Amino acid sequence: MDNNFSKYTKIRLIGEGTFGKAWLVRSHRSGRFYVTKEINLKGMKRQEKLQAANEVAILSRLKHNNVIRYREAFTSAGLLHIVMEYADQGDLAQRIDHRRRNRGIGFSEEQVLDWTVQICFALSYIHEQKILHRDLKPANIFLASTNLLKVGDFGIAKTLTNTLDQARTAIGTPYYLSPEICRRKPYNQKSDVWAVGCILYELVTLHHPFEAKDFSSLVMNILRGQYQSIPRQVSLSLFQYSFYHIRR
Repeated sequence: MDNNFSKYTKIRLIGEGTFGKAWLVRSHRSGRFYVTKEINLKGMKRQEKLQAANEVAILSRLKHNNVIRYREAFTSAGLLHIVMEYADQGDLAQRIDHRRRNRGIGFSEEQVLDWTVQICFALSYIHEQKILHRDLKPANIFLASTNLLKVGDFGIAKTLTNTLDQARTAIGTPYYLSPEICRRKPYNQKSDVWAVGCILYELVTLHHPFEAKDFSSLVMNILRGQYQSIPRQVSLSLFQYSFYHIRR
C-alpha cells in the first residue's frame, strides 16, 4: 500500500476528527475531485491501527450507488491516506441546520421519503455484506450533485461473521444510540435501523427525537421512549414509519 501523494493536489481542509483530517483533493490525471481521509499512524496504538485498516477493508468491499465509493489507500510519510468519492452537495446535517436557521419547518414529505428510501437501500446492501455501520447520523449521509444520497464514514463499522452475530462494544453518536447499546447489551443490524428512524424524525421536525441536558438523562429518555410528538401536519403514513423505527 506504500505510495506517495504526488497524484493529488490538496484543495482545502473539509473536516477533522479523532484520528486525522479529511481533505478535498484533485487528481492530477483526471482532474476529478476526491476526499482523502488522512490518518496519522505515528504513535497509534495497535488497536487504533487495526481500526484504520478495518475501515480500508470495509470500504474496498462496498460498491453501491448509495454508498460513498472507495478509490484507493496508501501510506506516505507516516500517514495513511484513504481516497474516496466526493459528494459535492454537503451532508444532511448541514441541510437540517440550514433549514432550521432559515425556515424553521421540516422538509417536504416527498423529500423525506426520497432520502429515507435511499438510506434504506444503502443500509440493506451494507447489512447484506454482514457489516454494521454503527454511526449512522445526518453528518455521515452525503449528497451528490444529482441529489443522490450516499452513506459514508465507516470509521467504526464492524464486520460480522454472519448475519446472526451481534456486536458488544458500546459505540456511536449519543443522539442515535439504540436502547440495546444504551443498556450495553449485544446488538445487531437493528441498531442501525433505529438510527434511520431517528434521522427520519429529525428530517421531519428539525430536532432530535431524544434530547436531554446531559448524557445520563439522554440515555434514560431513550430507554423510556420519551420523545416529542411529531407535528400534526405530518401524514399518518410518515408518522407511522418514523414511530415504527423508533419504537421497533
